[in-house]
Amino acid sequence: MVPRLLLLTGTAPGFQGVGGIILHDLCLAYPRESICCFSVIHRAGRSTSRDLDWLPMSYGLCPRQHGIRKFGTHFARLSGFFLRQYAISVLSPALVKRIAEFSRQHGVEMVWAVLNNPILFGVTRRVVSMLNVRLVTTIWDPPEFLLMNLGADRRFHRIAMHEFRKVLLMSERCGVASEAMGEEYRKRYGIEPVVLIHGIHPDMGKPPMEELINKKFTIGFAGSLYAVREWQALISALSKVDWQIEGREVSIRFLGHSAPPGVHNRMPIEYLGWRSVEETIELMSRVDIAYLPYWFDESHSLSVRLCFPSKLPTYLASGRPVLFHGPRDSSPARFFKRFPVGLCCHSLEEEEIVKAIRRFITDKEFYALAAQAGQVAFDTEINLHVFRRRFASLIGITEEQLLLT
Repeated sequence: MVPRLLLLTGTAPGFQGVGGIILHDLCLAYPRESICCFSVIHRAGRSTSRDLDWLPMSYGLCPRQHGIRKFGTHFARLSGFFLRQYAISVLSPALVKRIAEFSRQHGVEMVWAVLNNPILFGVTRRVVSMLNVRLVTTIWDPPEFLLMNLGADRRFHRIAMHEFRKVLLMSERCGVASEAMGEEYRKRYGIEPVVLIHGIHPDMGKPPMEELINKKFTIGFAGSLYAVREWQALISALSKVDWQIEGREVSIRFLGHSAPPGVHNRMPIEYLGWRSVEETIELMSRVDIAYLPYWFDESHSLSVRLCFPSKLPTYLASGRPVLFHGPRDSSPARFFKRFPVGLCCHSLEEEEIVKAIRRFITDKEFYALAAQAGQVAFDTEINLHVFRRRFASLIGITEEQLLLT
């Protein structure tokens, strides 16, 4: 028998974005009569996926944990301090009570908590203790990164990290974003890690294209652009060579919620907006290389080392080599050593960026081998079957107990 599962998350399954897509796919795989969901959301975070209409779901408004910024830095810092204290002492206990009542209504036997919001660290621990049920957890981003984004004060940071440690110690297993995160948290907290990277259905994958396919050399980007400095370095490098390398014109195809920054109409950049996973793979299969930037900024070093970019599975499913633009000490660079799916550029210097792109254009053997390595990585590491098998392992069931999707 599979356990009756409560998914406790700060991201609604089916909501647009990577987290919503991941949870959508996993909810569809779990036996329908044995799962329910409580989503602690911001105002615009509800599920938009109609194929999850069957899922028993309840919502709670996420307590505000950041300051009011429109009156300046000092007021933001001061208001943030009091709002976080109010969230801990007043709003969180009420939220715990609601989640526990919802869980009892659905006979929950295990909590699966996605720890993607600091308020969920303490809430999860209290819910599990109140229900006296088993717990498994999933981590996408280090808690330090989440707290940095909130502008958390030292006291709240200390409380949150203490709660994070306690909830991990309660977990039977923990789904992590990368091998590096698994190793790090096993050392820190003694957890049993399960590397849980989102997998694409094999039927959606495109065959590797072992040679350039466009008259113009086309660079593709898909997803959220958070590494803005790195993106701007790419644009600067291409502008410096007048968007031509080795006699080929260079262009960019950009898929994402927002138009890319720092561009103007004279630049050969095609902005196609947000697309579904299927559309993204199809559109990316028509570029020559996929571009994957990651922060060089030292303030993001922990995330760069421990997280895994969700763009990479989509890129590999498109059958194209990848240009990784980020630090040497990072999860993508580590992945590229295992699967040489492209080239790493560990510099913001314009000459180094152009040099990396030039190799994709001039070295036909390298290009073909990178495309082939992408297929191997997709077949063995980043696909739906591996994803399902590891999810089953996280819950403590067999893959055969999951639904076919």
